[in-house]
Amino acid sequence: MSYAAILTHVEADPATERRLRLAADLANQFDAALIGIGAESYEPPTAAAAVGYTDGETLVVEAKVVEQDLKLAETRFREAARGVLKGSEWRCAVTMPAELIVRQSRAADLIVAAPRRAEPYGFHNHADPGDLLMQCGRPILVTPPDLEALDASSVVLAWKDTRESRRALSDALPFLKRAKQVLVAGLSEGRDQTDLEAHLTDVAGFLARHGVKASTKVSTPGKATVAQALLEIADAQDAGLIVAGGYGHARFREWAFGGVTQELLGGVGRAVLLSH
Repeated sequence: MSYAAILTHVEADPATERRLRLAADLANQFDAALIGIGAESYEPPTAAAAVGYTDGETLVVEAKVVEQDLKLAETRFREAARGVLKGSEWRCAVTMPAELIVRQSRAADLIVAAPRRAEPYGFHNHADPGDLLMQCGRPILVTPPDLEALDASSVVLAWKDTRESRRALSDALPFLKRAKQVLVAGLSEGRDQTDLEAHLTDVAGFLARHGVKASTKVSTPGKATVAQALLEIADAQDAGLIVAGGYGHARFREWAFGGVTQELLGGVGRAVLLSH
């Protein structure tokens, strides 16, 4: 198993260039094609526009801004994709980014995405990685804004005995097969540690049958959140990638009360591969 096609959203924002270089490098590592998605819609209407006071001139200006942004995004993509050995494709539309990415995800094995923005707006030109995770049916690789190349020689697989973790385990196999060090980490959270150790042993056995040598570790988060505990484990392993299942609880519950997925989607200073 490998990734034959990698997809990423390309924004007009200069910060997208680092993610583009990372996606292009990954495409060559996995001998995959690179698909760039250009998508942007119009700015959300002001209060006056919402009740019917938008004039034609404003709409024309907005249309030109979107057109210019998409042209700039295409230029950035074609520059970054020139060195992709398996070739590249550019797909573009004036629409909400998440909507187009979800539709086009049928053509890809892996989606490289930016972390969730802190502000609760801007979805006319930015795809929320939580939406992609829930709707694409593909693994989502969330990368830090300043990361230009992914060193996944050491990987931490966060294990919880859920459907989402099993999906992430399978989706991450191309990374795991290439890694020099894989740690299957379980957080006890008050559960029977003996059962958890048995689960981790099963996962390590599964990986061994796929040619991946993995070690296991059971930890207790203590006062830290689960996401913080995972980061501490990743720091100790010098891991460049964390693999985890996403939204094991209902998504609304995480929105309301917070959760591991919410923290990981917000960016944690290293790459995170999530599956749902």
